[in-house]
Amino acid sequence: MHVPPHPARHQDARAALCPARSECRHTGLAVLPGTTYSLDLRANQVLDFKVSFDATDHNEIVIRTLANGAGDHTFSIRSDNLVLSGAMTHNVNLSGGTQKEIIWHAHVVSTETPWVALVIPDGELSKRVEVTGAGAPRR
Repeated sequence: MHVPPHPARHQDARAALCPARSECRHTGLAVLPGTTYSLDLRANQVLDFKVSFDATDHNEIVIRTLANGAGDHTFSIRSDNLVLSGAMTHNVNLSGGTQKEIIWHAHVVSTETPWVALVIPDGELSKRVEVTGAGAPRR
């Protein structure tokens, strides 16, 4: 698909996409009708990432971010009902199709309530990915 530049702004582009089948595969972004998206398609800024978690020991979880792309990127984490250990922010340099893994370790404060963690790329809250979980209360 060719996307011509917007006539008023040389950096921006607009495209009309078929709402039922449009997907930008390079970044993993599903495009929905009636919504505005911001994508940085410069070769040195491409970023795609996925967030997952694993429960480990009693009330402990590991949050993993797998990042693909190019350029220097910063990932930070915010949470509720979790005590995170280690650095809250990680810097990665992605190049040549490399994949980097970022790991945070956390302790669930209360198993009575759900926990939430937000992974935020490059300080852009609008591009955050959220993971949630809940532990079974002790009896």
